[in-house]
Amino acid sequence: MLMDSFESQNIRGAEGEQAFAELVNIGPQERRKRQLFGFILLGLAAAMLYLFIKLGLNHWWGLILWLPLFLGAVGILQCYHHT
Repeated sequence: MLMDSFESQNIRGAEGEQAFAELVNIGPQERRKRQLFGFILLGLAAAMLYLFIKLGLNHWWGLILWLPLFLGAVGILQCYHHT
């Protein structure tokens, strides 16, 4: 007998379900630092992109931008997810 995806994921049923508490790994001060770090790095990447375009550099120089973009995004996501 085939079960739909909802039934296959809900193996325990209603009586076995438990409420999951949100696990917060960092406090408000550390979240603020990570958010600030993320926005600073995203701003730095935007400024570097503007500079690369204005100087007319080869588009391969844009590969340098992956590091501040990645780290900035990680900082903001860590702030958002409290990890």
